Amino acid sequence: MNRSLAFICALGVFVAAAAAQDKPRLENAPKLSIGDRWVYKQTDIGNKKEPIFFSNEVKEANDEFAWLYGKSGATEFWWKYDVKQAKNIERRKFSQEAVDTRGETVVSQEKNDSRWQFPVEVGKSYSVKEYWTNQGQSLDRELKVIVRSYEKVRTAAGEFDTYRISGEGWWNNRSNLASGRYEFAEWFAPAVKRIVKYEWKLSWQNQTWDNVVGEVVEFKVSP
Repeated sequence: MNRSLAFICALGVFVAAAAAQDKPRLENAPKLSIGDRWVYKQTDIGNKKEPIFFSNEVKEANDEFAWLYGKSGATEFWWKYDVKQAKNIERRKFSQEAVDTRGETVVSQEKNDSRWQFPVEVGKSYSVKEYWTNQGQSLDRELKVIVRSYEKVRTAAGEFDTYRISGEGWWNNRSNLASGRYEFAEWFAPAVKRIVKYEWKLSWQNQTWDNVVGEVVEFKVSP
């Protein structure tokens, strides 16, 4: 092998190694600790609504699940969080009458696939199914998701190294047989332990119903 060819081969190996380092693999979801807290700002720009702010704070946590106390304006609530899948699975009302202040379940997402499927690495793709109810009607979504990039993103809380996923597909109302398109993107920052930015659009009959963007504006997490 001549020197020029050897140099080109060595350069190729170096570039490939550097590219791999630029796109690290996230093996597991970060563990949460008591006191970890995030504040988000969410805006429905499609319907020209004023921004809302909501917070989540970890009050109990182990390797499997965590309980997050939430507040949005005067409304208080609880989320049960699946640590390994990095997803909310159950929302409960805040109730002073309950011993642990966790009242009745108002949202259950336990059957939903996680949008973040570990290990996370750029180029990975998979399918996600989600289910929910709205005013007594049963709905679901079928989405194709891909890990698009490992990139820096800036929010009001700072600049972060993130994994960006995006997904698109159909939402279906099983009660009245209506359906439409749905698409989303999310940015997950391991150093913040959660999503730091998100956006989604929902359309029906070629018209956008919802166009929502959100980002973390404050946070406090332990190492």
